[in-house]
Amino acid sequence: MITTVNRDGSPAATPAYTQRVEETGAEIVTVSSTLENRGNTRTPQMHGREFARAMSVMLDETRAMLRQLEDFERPDLVVHDGTMC
Repeated sequence: MITTVNRDGSPAATPAYTQRVEETGAEIVTVSSTLENRGNTRTPQMHGREFARAMSVMLDETRAMLRQLEDFERPDLVVHDGTMC
């Protein structure tokens, strides 16, 4: 999940985190995650033999988030809880 706080104060989060963010009083922008839409496919680990595949999955996730957020004004701060900031 990527949470972006736009200059107007609106954070972006996936549906899994929407309620938690709204409880803070923030008006949320909902985005979809490629990680949540993987069905039964296990997300690879960020070590060992799965490392290269995991990097590819995280890069796909980052690209998908950027496409969803590109129409918003560029934020002053982006907080990303993933492993590939």
